[in-house]
Amino acid sequence: MDEQRVWVVTGANRGLGAEFVRQLLLDKTNYVFATICSLPEDVAGPIYTLHRRCLAHQDDRLQLIHLDTSDEASIKAAAAKIHKLKPDGIDYVINNADATDAADAASSAL
Repeated sequence: MDEQRVWVVTGANRGLGAEFVRQLLLDKTNYVFATICSLPEDVAGPIYTLHRRCLAHQDDRLQLIHLDTSDEASIKAAAAKIHKLKPDGIDYVINNADATDAADAASSAL
C-alpha cells in the first residue's frame, strides 16, 4: 500500500470544503481532518452525511474536528487533537475557512 497522506481541510461543513473532502477520500491513501465550525446539532450538512457514510463502511480516514478560526483556544485545541491522532504531522492543508466576523461581513460593502 502507498504511504498515507494526511490532509487538513478547514471550512469543511459544506460547499467547497465538503467537496474537497469528498474528492480526497476517493484516494484510499488519503487521511483527512475536516475542520468544522458548526455544532453537532447540524447533523444534516454534507460533511456529516459523508462522515456517516465512512463510519458505515468502517472507514476511519475522515475525522471531524471542531475549529473556530477566530478563536485562539479553538485553534490550539484542534491542533492538539490532530497531533494526538497523527503525531508524525500533516502533509497538506486546504485553508477554506472564513475567519470573518458575521457582523463585520454584514456591514462590508461588496
